[in-house]
Amino acid sequence: MNEESIRLRARLPAPIGAVRRGLIDAAALRHWLAEHAEVEPPGRYAFWGRYTPQGEEPRQRLLHLDDRTLRLSWRLGGEETIVEVLLEEESADSTVVTLSQTCSDTELAGYPMGLVLTVFWSLALGNLIDHLTGRPITPRCDHTARELRTEVPIRAPRTAVFGSLVDSAEFGRWFGIPVEIEPYAGGAWSIPDGGPIGTVREVEQGRRLSLQEDSGIATWTLADDGEGTLLTFGLSGFARDRPPYPSWTAWLSALSSLRRYHELDDWEPAWLTE
Repeated sequence: MNEESIRLRARLPAPIGAVRRGLIDAAALRHWLAEHAEVEPPGRYAFWGRYTPQGEEPRQRLLHLDDRTLRLSWRLGGEETIVEVLLEEESADSTVVTLSQTCSDTELAGYPMGLVLTVFWSLALGNLIDHLTGRPITPRCDHTARELRTEVPIRAPRTAVFGSLVDSAEFGRWFGIPVEIEPYAGGAWSIPDGGPIGTVREVEQGRRLSLQEDSGIATWTLADDGEGTLLTFGLSGFARDRPPYPSWTAWLSALSSLRRYHELDDWEPAWLTE
C-alpha cells in the first residue's frame, strides 16, 4: 500500500482572519462544508452527515490549530489520513489556501481515494469562496441520494451560459483545464492532456447539452429566468444502487466555477499552480 497526498491551492478573496473564521466556526462549516460540524479546541474538530464521504458518523480529530495552520486526522476506509490547511496572507483582502491530505492507493466506494478527496475538497473550497463573499453556495453532493439532479440560477443571459458550454476555449477557462468539445450530436469531448472522455449525445442550441462519459450522462438544460438563466443539471445512466458520487461531486465543483465565471465582473481562476 503506497501513501501519497492530494494537494490543492486556491486564492480566496477575503482577509486571512475571515478565512480562518470560516474554517473554525461550526456554523460556517455547516453552511459551506458539511451537514453537521462541531469545533471545540484543543481536540474536537468534526464534520459529518450526508454531504461527507463516509459521513455516517464523525471520523476526525483535531491535531493542531493556530492562526495559519489547521491539521486534523480523518479516518477513511479504515485508515488514518492527515488533512493540513495552510493560510498565507497575499494581501489585505486576499488569502492563499494550501490544502493537502494523505491517502493510500486504495478505493472508497469503488473509486480511487485520491479522486474522492480531490473532488470533495475542490467543491468545498469553491463553496468557501462563495461563503466568504456572501454568495449562495453550490449544492453539495448528497451521498444518500439516488437521483443526481439540481437547479441553480446564474445571473447571466441564457445564450452566454450556453455558449460557455459548447465553446472549447471558454469551457476550458471556467473548467480549469483545457477541454476540446465538438458541439454536435455524435461529436467528441476530450481533455487534450488526458485523452478522450466521451461523446456529445445531444445539442439543442441555446437550451440543452448532454455529454456522455463512463460514469453517466451529464445533461445541462437552460431556461430564461428573468434576465438570467435557470440551469437544471443532472447525471443519469448509472446503476441506481451505485450512484457515481465522485463524478457528481466533480461536476458540482465545475458548476461552482461556472457560476462565478459568469457572475463576477473581476473573475479570475481560483485555482493556483505551484
